[in-house]
Amino acid sequence: APAGGGGPPPPPQPETSDEAYLRSCRQVGRPVGTCAMGQGAMSVVDGDLCVHGLEGLRVADASVLPSADLSADSCASTVLIAEVAARLLAKSMASYHRSQYGMPPVAAPMPLQQQCA
Repeated sequence: APAGGGGPPPPPQPETSDEAYLRSCRQVGRPVGTCAMGQGAMSVVDGDLCVHGLEGLRVADASVLPSADLSADSCASTVLIAEVAARLLAKSMASYHRSQYGMPPVAAPMPLQQQCA
């Protein structure tokens, strides 16, 4: 820079203190939206909460929520997802559990396309 102060100011130096590190690690809201739901190339789970490509695995937590509004509390939505997952599991497993004890199934088995492949 020329003498007399004409020229661009020096670039700011990054903060390296412990407080700066802790500020960068703080979470705003709760983590949601890490497992996209749908049928597209970027989706992880389908509408029945089954993970694409893995047999018998479902995701039933806030990670399947869209991450559009992180300011809202995700607790009630997570409880709803858990209740839906419990019903899906109960429906898909009813005939299996009842048949091993010689009892009639309490619900008709789900078609194969509705079970986690």
